Amino acid sequence: MWWSLFILGLCCLSPSVEAGGLFGGSLGILNTATQGLSDHSRVSKQKQSTNINQPSSSDISGLVIGEHLSRPPVLQKTSDTLNILNVNTKAGIPLTKLEAESNLSVNPTKINASANIHNRNDNLNKHVHMENTKDAQGNNGMHELSNEATCLKSVTVVNGKTSCKDKLVFEENFDVLDKHIWQHVVQFAGAPDFKFVVYSNDVKNSFVSNGKLHIKPTLLSDEGIDINTATLELEGCTATPGSPECKKTGVGLNILPPVKSARLRTKESFSFQYGQIEVQAKLPAGDWIFPEIWLEPKRNTYGSSPYESGLIRLAVARGNRNLLMNGKDIGGRYLTASCILGIGNVVHSETFSIENTQFWSNDFHKYVVTWTPDNIIFTVDGKEIGKLIPPDGGFKKLGPFSDLQVPWTRGSKIAPFDQEFFVSVGVGAGGIREFPDGATSHGHQKPWKNLNAKAMLLFWKDKDSWLPSWSEEGLSLQVEHIKVWAL
Repeated sequence: MWWSLFILGLCCLSPSVEAGGLFGGSLGILNTATQGLSDHSRVSKQKQSTNINQPSSSDISGLVIGEHLSRPPVLQKTSDTLNILNVNTKAGIPLTKLEAESNLSVNPTKINASANIHNRNDNLNKHVHMENTKDAQGNNGMHELSNEATCLKSVTVVNGKTSCKDKLVFEENFDVLDKHIWQHVVQFAGAPDFKFVVYSNDVKNSFVSNGKLHIKPTLLSDEGIDINTATLELEGCTATPGSPECKKTGVGLNILPPVKSARLRTKESFSFQYGQIEVQAKLPAGDWIFPEIWLEPKRNTYGSSPYESGLIRLAVARGNRNLLMNGKDIGGRYLTASCILGIGNVVHSETFSIENTQFWSNDFHKYVVTWTPDNIIFTVDGKEIGKLIPPDGGFKKLGPFSDLQVPWTRGSKIAPFDQEFFVSVGVGAGGIREFPDGATSHGHQKPWKNLNAKAMLLFWKDKDSWLPSWSEEGLSLQVEHIKVWAL
């Protein structure tokens, strides 16, 4: 069993929502040029700066921006001005130029790739050789071997080593769930988002089937656990042993998280700094759930508090089929991608969005992030939905941080997004960040308030209204492949 269960007559305090406060915030709209976007979708850019100890409302309206791009995108010169950042975009950087063909082989124990791996133009075959070595910090991982005669050095770093331009440095097609590559997160969700979830390595919650990774939320009570009174200690917990993320007791208002889910990551096997990541995925459907397709910092270079070292979110669409906020549908047709950074209780989100006439959970879509030392570009199905460019002087110059002492000044202009990040995929539920207070789902009021200490309990008591939406067919996040290229 992944857990040990004890029914105790003890009162054990768990972290309350008051410890983290509210992440709600107003969203400002950024105007940019509109180019070639299809009729059934529109994209927009928002900024979100919040103090998690202060409640506020959300304005999710937006204007159309973006342009058609084929994979992989070639960044063109532009004079568009990102008003919120008050800087001009930089000259384009061609990402698809093939400098040379290499003759490398495949190590099947460390990368799930075919012998012939196509380059990003799909017009030449290349081979990738990954070996198990140690980086400068002594971490085991996968490194691409350079052939000095053919390798043109890239800005991309993979597991501590510089890669070659345009190389496919990671490919996962999920023929199997390789535990050498993917590690499960095993812990109770805590700060800063306080999701209503416990992450496990249970095969009911994460498994590979028909060449796809499935991550599926279930109910803890379905396993005979009384979430009101039980004590749950997680075997193999990946958080600090003995911490509230490893052991909890349901008592009073502080019930156990009612949802059991999974999150997998490549923290111990693969990380990279700058590159292009592509995720082909079908997002989950169901009230109050959402996908977690992230790039997370491998090391807390700029600080260990939440978001000090940054977070990149490739794709988020709330699972509710009909979710209205101030008359605006922010449910399953509304997708966002963002970069999040924060100092203490001040969290800022640079968010881009795209709306669709269909639900993002209906089909597989291609989510791409192109991450360079100068900017971060988000693309969905070949459409650029936004480009994040740091202001002159770095992200310290953004409004919420201008009066604070920030650690990013010791890094590059794009810090904290100038370190190695790893891939993370999962499914979350509830929490105090994703769903604004006042939203209605199918005409039914959101059952909890983000600042309420009883938030998780109120969510659980309302299960008769949201549980019917958790159908077997669409409940899982399905990931078909993940690929990463050097620039």
